[in-house]
This record gives sequence, structure tokens and C-alpha cells, in this order.
Amino acid sequence: MNQDLGAVLLRSAGPADAATIVAITQAAYRGNDEKTGGMYAYVFTETAEQLAADMAGQPWRILIAERAGQPVACVRISQTEPSRINLWRLAVLPEAQGAGLGKQIIAAVERWAAAWGRPNVTLAALEASPENRELYERLGYTAFGRKEMGSMPGNYYTLLTKPVARQPDRTAAIYETIAEDYQSRHEDGPWQREALDHFSRALPAPARLLEVGCGPGRDARMLRAAGYDVLALDRTWAMLRLAESSGAPRLQADSRALPLRDGSVDGVWANASLLHLPRTELVIALVEIRRLLRPGGVFYSSFKRGRGERTGRDDRWFAFYQPDELDRLLAGAGLTLVDQWVRDDQRPNHEPWIMSVARAEGGAEQAGGPTDECGNAVPSARLSA
Repeated sequence: MNQDLGAVLLRSAGPADAATIVAITQAAYRGNDEKTGGMYAYVFTETAEQLAADMAGQPWRILIAERAGQPVACVRISQTEPSRINLWRLAVLPEAQGAGLGKQIIAAVERWAAAWGRPNVTLAALEASPENRELYERLGYTAFGRKEMGSMPGNYYTLLTKPVARQPDRTAAIYETIAEDYQSRHEDGPWQREALDHFSRALPAPARLLEVGCGPGRDARMLRAAGYDVLALDRTWAMLRLAESSGAPRLQADSRALPLRDGSVDGVWANASLLHLPRTELVIALVEIRRLLRPGGVFYSSFKRGRGERTGRDDRWFAFYQPDELDRLLAGAGLTLVDQWVRDDQRPNHEPWIMSVARAEGGAEQAGGPTDECGNAVPSARLSA
């Protein structure tokens, strides 16, 4: 079947998604279970109630892929071990298979591992289904061992691994060359003050803020004038050099791997910056942002309203969203929407903007406990193994 992969939304799941995850997984594994005479029985013994309880404890994370607003695939990952991200129980609905969706999800997890400095992604393929191992090998995975099935002794998984590394970011490279031109074209405007008004109602100054994607320092300057303590972060040196005039301390980093402690900031401001991430990678940045926010902390973001993703002016990459998509992305990352509005762009032939203010509920977002390549919990003593 044909499928626009640029329209796929990858989000983090919560306990409320448990029934959907179980249904997708069982539908995806039914054919292989029949072919192997019931070797995938462990998939069909899981209940939504059991999964919801497990997810509430955050022993690992589950990602859901949506197409046209409907969940069509899911995967489970653990990312606490310093050497890897472990991926297991990848499931794509039968009617959505054959169009590369599973490969796209795997690629997103690989980019997550690379962004977090994990040099490998690991997974397991049941030897009774050799076509799965063959697929992973075509994607660059190699075998490094075997593991006996706990539920069916005498049968084995092949354990596979793939080294990953950060890939060049073309949009960041472009910003290195256009920084001064960008600064000259983006001056203060009434929408900027409007966004600050919405944000300050949820988080009055003084408060400690991280600005993700500070650019030439325009918003950092405004936020500091409003009484906030701002740390300005950007991916590009050219922008950070221009942002010196804002007076805020500056930090070069990737939004998908923020080098700050859990719960270390009261608020995060991301104005027109996260829209440069592919739609399958925004979830990585949102999980990181949630991790940094203290309980009750506030997150402001703005995105272009639209569908899919594409290159735009100066060959920069842009991803587009609908308001309900952003609602689900925020909720999946542990952020509760408290304010959202749409504002037209005054420039001709430019999409409207979606502005959102969300609050971090509960404790700081945690990565969860480690698992082995088959998704089984691993004692912490094995973390360095």
C-alpha cells in the first residue's frame, strides 16, 4: 500500500493507551503466532490492565505511531543503559505493513540513541521467524548472541545490534551561514509579547528558564527584561554569537539531548525552533524537555499549522502539525495542555502558527529501568555488563 511517511506522528504513550497498544501488538503478531505454532503466545497473555499498571511504573517507554490520527504501530524501548537503547515488540497493524513504517520507527529509535550518546541499538528476533532476522540484517543489524525463550525452553532468540552515530544536521548547518540575515529579517513583533503574556500567566517571573533554540537572542532579551533568569541554548555557534547581546548565559546543545539535570528548570521556552525536527523525532525533544522541568513547570512552544514535512526557504527542514496532534504529543511526554491558540502569520504565503502552553504534572520524567534484548527487566547490577 502507498503511505505518506511524512504524515506519520510518533509520540510517547501513556497508561491510557494500553488497550490500543495491546490490540495493535496482538493483531501484528497473530500471523507469526499461527505460523510458529504458538511461539508468540506471550503476546496474547498480556492484558490492557496489566500493561497500564506496568507503564504507570515507567519500567520502559512505549512509542505509538499514528497515521491520519489513528494509531497504526507501536514499539517498546529502554534507554537507561549507557551503551545502548534496547528496542523490542515492534508491531505494525497488518493493513499498514509493507510501506516502510516499521523501518521508519526503527530509524527514529536509532536517532534517539545517537542523540543521547548511546552507541548501539539492540533487539532480538525469534529464530522461528527467520524473515524478521533477515529484515533487521538488511537494516544493518548483526548477530552477537542467542537467548533462550523463558516461555518456551528449547527455542531461542537471535540477539542483534547496530552501531549508531549522530548524523549531520543540514538545517543547523544552514543556520550557521544565514544567522545575520535571519536576525535582520526577524524583529520584535506583537505576537512575541502575546506569547509572553500567555506564558507569564502560567509561570510568573521570577523563574529559571531554558530557551531551546534561542537564535540571535531576541526572545532571551525579552524574557530577561520580563524578570526571568534565562539560559539560552542553540545548536549553532553563529546564532549563539549573536545572542551574546541578550546578556543571557549561552549553551550549545541539541534539543534531543539537553545537558541539564532532571527537574532543573521552572520553564522551557521553544519559539519556532522544534519545528525543524522531523515529525518522528519531536517526541525525543519533548521527553527531554519534560525531564528538565520541575513538577508544575511550564513549557511554551510554537509550530506551523499544516500537514507532513518538507524543505522550505533556504532548504531548511520544516515539520507541520495540527492542534490535536500537538495535544497528543504533549500528553504522551507528560505535559498537560493549559493554553493553546492559533495566530495568522502576517507574511504572505506563510502558514498560521500554533502556540501552546503546557504544564509538567507529577515528578520529573524518567527514562525507566533497563531491559535485556528481549524486553525482560534486568537488575541494575548488570548496567555495566
